[in-house]
Amino acid sequence: MSDKLEIFNVLKEIDKKNVGFYDGLSDEHKKQFVPLLTMRWLSSGTKLQTQLQNSILNPMVFKLHRHPGLLYKLMVATSDGKSKRYTWIKKKSKDKSAPTVVAVISSYYQCSKKDALRYKKQLSEDDILEMADELGYDKEQVKKLKTELK
Repeated sequence: MSDKLEIFNVLKEIDKKNVGFYDGLSDEHKKQFVPLLTMRWLSSGTKLQTQLQNSILNPMVFKLHRHPGLLYKLMVATSDGKSKRYTWIKKKSKDKSAPTVVAVISSYYQCSKKDALRYKKQLSEDDILEMADELGYDKEQVKKLKTELK
């Protein structure tokens, strides 16, 4: 074995339902096994597999975090036994909203930034520019506002 534990080898062994794979790893490879990372990869599997993970594996993750071997066996139990291609599911990115637009809306309505983000979805570009005008924004600020709105 190489000196690095490959995630795709782990996923392949889970798909093969190889319960003894983790127990057969060297101590160095056992230290490299990261259950949460493996679970993130597994979540891109079939719908049935995801449902099994949600009902069996996920509730036990933090209770068994000191027992990665048991977590591995639960991962095997949630597998459908079919080889598949896994993909990384990216974390949902936060709304990269325009700070000037949000500032205009929150100033105009005297609300929080969180509320202003919700209002932004319902307002047109002209509405926001009109608000900025009423709030006394100068030409340079309005120009920056227009670039954020595009």
